[in-house]
Amino acid sequence: MLWRFTLAPARIGIGSAFAGIFFLLLGFIIGGLAWYIRDVRRRARGALDDERMAFSLVVFVGAPFAVLVVIAFVWLLAFVIGAS
Repeated sequence: MLWRFTLAPARIGIGSAFAGIFFLLLGFIIGGLAWYIRDVRRRARGALDDERMAFSLVVFVGAPFAVLVVIAFVWLLAFVIGAS
């Protein structure tokens, strides 16, 4: 109900929906890369183990990227099906 009282458009198109999701996940990926670079620097000082670095890479970079790929595939499939 709160959605109707905002400046949101009455209809959201397929392009704007994908753009919103894309930029949200892109922010997670960039933040994850920054966190991984932070861990690499800490590893160089010897304050971190390899398991933590692998966890950071997989969870903070790999998972959002995988979600982005799946959403892009579903969006493309919906775009092709809807276009015909």
